[in-house]
Amino acid sequence: MVEDILRRLQQVHGDMLITEQIYNETLIINENKVFTTVEMKLHDFGMISPQRIDRNDFDNKIARELGYNFIALQHQVTELIPQLTPEVMFSIKFYVK
Repeated sequence: MVEDILRRLQQVHGDMLITEQIYNETLIINENKVFTTVEMKLHDFGMISPQRIDRNDFDNKIARELGYNFIALQHQVTELIPQLTPEVMFSIKFYVK
């Protein structure tokens, strides 16, 4: 998997070599897949866990939802928002704070 990420980056940056960031990205991808399957992190198996700079990088609460087509959902939301009543819009704005 590290080689796949490296090849993808080499298409843009021809002289790219394996770096700690590429290795870490591979760990993040693997940990995300493991979590969606068994709801455990890599360290639960005695393996090295990735260093996540952004703590919201992978929200465990929605891990099993990753199979959704987010682009289609966003399109549907965009179409439906204008149809909401003013009361519902107020409620959404109040609770989303």
